[in-house]
Amino acid sequence: MQGERLNVEFPDSSRCQVATKVGVSLGKSRTSVGKPTDLTISTGTSFGVLHASVMDAVTTAVAEHHAVPTKVKHSWGPATQTTPSDIFVKVAANTTQDKYVQLTLQNYSDVLQQVWDNASKIRNAQASFKLLLFVYIEKAASTAIRRATSSNIATSALRVADYIRDQNIVLGPLQTDYAGVVTARLPVTAPVEIPSNATMDQLGHIDSMLAQHAAARHRDSISQSTDTYRRVRLRIGTMASSPVDIFLSVEGLRGILIPPFDLTPIFRAPVVGDIPVPSVNVEDSDHINE
Repeated sequence: MQGERLNVEFPDSSRCQVATKVGVSLGKSRTSVGKPTDLTISTGTSFGVLHASVMDAVTTAVAEHHAVPTKVKHSWGPATQTTPSDIFVKVAANTTQDKYVQLTLQNYSDVLQQVWDNASKIRNAQASFKLLLFVYIEKAASTAIRRATSSNIATSALRVADYIRDQNIVLGPLQTDYAGVVTARLPVTAPVEIPSNATMDQLGHIDSMLAQHAAARHRDSISQSTDTYRRVRLRIGTMASSPVDIFLSVEGLRGILIPPFDLTPIFRAPVVGDIPVPSVNVEDSDHINE
């Protein structure tokens, strides 16, 4: 005959363990700040006293964690309004994080009794009873300069495009790309700002030159496309011969020689002044014996 389970009252004094988790409440956090802190509560401990004790324990754990310069900083400050104040309880031994119960003033006594009753269902669980409490905090927003990776540049390019459209700013392609790279290096929370440095001015000048050259090329291509024959001047015999105008079929030349794309190089302004001659490493020492 199976014996009846004894109904043991909640003890006058019990142990409590506070763990600080990094992540979203009721999520799948696998990271904790420091080691859990042990506290002792009694049946006369009110919710307000327990809440203050838990917050002090979390503050101490975070302070010890931040004392190590190499460790990641977390968002926690008792004096700020953004400080998480929710306390969650693991009501049973097999309860997963998403099933933790938030401890409030209204359910304080009922939840403690529920945890105690669940412990009675496991052999010797009440003898080693420990109330498991959890507080979730998040990582502090990074203010450090980031690397301009391809992923960051792609994300910042969308932000820059939206900003340019909202502010009705006119930028060239090179200026837009440069603004995207600069934004990609800033922290995630930093607002979009269009650079106003010398590099931006130089890129604006290049964008203007490219636009003018593209427009001229477009006009030439339109005029050339309407001409069936193009005039070419030749000297037959010797250089002393008089030039002769010959009209060639553009389509015919393309069929035997000229490819169907523009062979004209991009315009570059001529270099003004003398080009300095190198004075060092002139000799090709790597191939001196060849």
